Amino acid sequence: MKKCYYYFLLFTLFFSACQQETEKVNEVHGLHLENMDTTVTPQNDFYGFVNGSWQKNAVIPDDEVNWGGFTILRKSTLKDMLSILEKAKKSNSYAAGTDQSKAIAHYNAILDIEARNKAGIAPIQKITAKIDEIKTIKEFQKLVAENPVISNPYLSFSVFADIKNSKMNSSYLSSGGLGLPDKDYYSNDDE
Repeated sequence: MKKCYYYFLLFTLFFSACQQETEKVNEVHGLHLENMDTTVTPQNDFYGFVNGSWQKNAVIPDDEVNWGGFTILRKSTLKDMLSILEKAKKSNSYAAGTDQSKAIAHYNAILDIEARNKAGIAPIQKITAKIDEIKTIKEFQKLVAENPVISNPYLSFSVFADIKNSKMNSSYLSSGGLGLPDKDYYSNDDE
């Protein structure tokens, strides 16, 4: 019993110190105790205990389909990337051919809607012509194997920790997807 009490005391002191430290910079990192629902018994519903208050109080922004820690992180990262690209674009001090100059050129190309509209479908016509020529499964397989851009909806290649040995990375091939959300977002069917 003493050991449990000792660990609980250490845990409380540690998070109390963390909370005091983060309050100094007006940001809370780590556990957000206000998101917990302490009226729920953790033995019966641990998820509800840890996330209950957040689930009751969180509001999904109108421009999002879901909301949570990873969505907030993605939004924050995109905002940071945009800020970095804007600063790099203004400084214009990167030598041609560097990764930074390539990133700025790509960013500028995305923003140049007039040039994109003028180009129309010309940039992808070679690929669409190859797709139009497909007559057999073998031709389809060959095209997908030779053109990673086309294969993306069908196959997904990724690298992450090996399932059997987390000290090394492994490559994984899995089925791709079209990236479409739930049918309710793009269908007018009343099914």
